[in-house]
Amino acid sequence: MYGFLNVKSGVFSLVFIAVIALSFAAYAQNAKPQPPVVIEFFGSTLCGDDFPAQQIAREIIESNEDVIFVNCRMQVFNRDGKSDPLSRNFCDEQRKGYFTRILPLEVRQPQIFVNGRYEMLGKNLLSAVNMARSIDKTKAIGLQYEAGALEIDIPEIESAVSSGEITLYVYAKSRYGAFVRVNETSAVQVRDLDGPENLERPDIQASVDEEVMPVSYRPVVAMAQIGFWDGKATRFSYAVHDLLPLNQRKEAQALSYVVLLHETDAYGPILAAGELKAQDITSPADDKVVLPSSKPSL
Repeated sequence: MYGFLNVKSGVFSLVFIAVIALSFAAYAQNAKPQPPVVIEFFGSTLCGDDFPAQQIAREIIESNEDVIFVNCRMQVFNRDGKSDPLSRNFCDEQRKGYFTRILPLEVRQPQIFVNGRYEMLGKNLLSAVNMARSIDKTKAIGLQYEAGALEIDIPEIESAVSSGEITLYVYAKSRYGAFVRVNETSAVQVRDLDGPENLERPDIQASVDEEVMPVSYRPVVAMAQIGFWDGKATRFSYAVHDLLPLNQRKEAQALSYVVLLHETDAYGPILAAGELKAQDITSPADDKVVLPSSKPSL
């Protein structure tokens, strides 16, 4: 389902393998802050490869503070009365946009992208993260939360085209479920603990004890294109309440936020990224006063 590692952005050859090996050594020896690396995963609980891929990403993220995870749940697999309860149409559209730009001549449609540049197998993900860290030099976007609004600080960035789009993702806490472990290397989902039991696999015989593990690790619940970039450093605010349903606006501080700057358009390579996790939001509880949105100057 996830395809092979396919590098389309830039001229690479067999040197690619050497770069990966050197990146491991460089990372181990370098204690300086690393440039952010963005993993975008487009999956569904109705896809058999979904859980193993999320587990690989989860292990990388929890041991690498500079890695940002966007777990976008697609609707393409929803059929026959079954659906991923967190699936969103904008996830299908974003994956399709990447596919059209990176792999226009391929029949298959990949699910994992790093820095909006590379698509790959889950098993190659750590190698790709280290390669991206060494090559791309993605810039960090500063994020702060205040009274229902995000303050977004985009630094000076070198770009051949000096234009791009700014995307905001909002993700929730991980969604947990019960699993049975079939053997040492695989786990099969049997029921979702936090939602409708529409993810059951009755054909699987549970022969060992269940484990409680994430069904969807930090799933995206909202997304918006929030501005255009003209190649200059900029700072602006965005009222996240504008993006959330009325019944979720008081929960804005319990959510986490990712802002990505794509070169040229929403499907271009990622030039800069920032993440603000719910546990790092220290703003007082939201009240009825919400800061107005302001867009980057064009």
